[in-house]
Amino acid sequence: MNLGEHIQQYRKESRLSQEELAEKVGVSRQAVSKWESNQSVPDLEHILTMSELFGVSVDELLKGKRDNPSGHDPENHAGIFTAVATAFNAIGIITAVMIWIERQTFLALGVGLILMAVGAMVFAIGQTICLSHTKRKAKYWFWMINIWFYTPVPIFMLSRFVKKIVGLFTPIEPFYAISLMGIALLVYLVIGIIVDLKLIKEKILS
Repeated sequence: MNLGEHIQQYRKESRLSQEELAEKVGVSRQAVSKWESNQSVPDLEHILTMSELFGVSVDELLKGKRDNPSGHDPENHAGIFTAVATAFNAIGIITAVMIWIERQTFLALGVGLILMAVGAMVFAIGQTICLSHTKRKAKYWFWMINIWFYTPVPIFMLSRFVKKIVGLFTPIEPFYAISLMGIALLVYLVIGIIVDLKLIKEKILS
């Protein structure tokens, strides 16, 4: 493989279009196209910028080889943090539901929020320390899955607040309570579906 093919390979691994790479490097899209087709060669400054952007060394960018002395696949690094973060979020929401069913106390929300906060911290650490070309894919899958874990708690709290406010003016009959739960569920589904569709659309267009 030559330099142009290496640039194209790392660009695609980083899920960047030619336009996006050009914007980040500070050149035109045509310049990136010429680099990838080996019609021209980027200067040293642009090579250094791209190596930092792709999370690889200059030698890796030029030769197409990754330094991997540990023998582990660097593609998995950010994905591991995403998997661990997702596990914390799933445990958090499941624990919150179980405690609420058993005790009907807001302690459930506290426990759930703490565990999900840990999950968010793990994900943030992964996005900070992992190789750049692994972060975007990990971020995509994190939000595809975890939007379904993060939205129930605020929606539930909002529905409880609305129920309390309405209860100040009129008794809450079972029909209205069930209707409120139905609205909360609908909002939950709409938010999750919209976010996932937006992520899928961005992935297709990138």
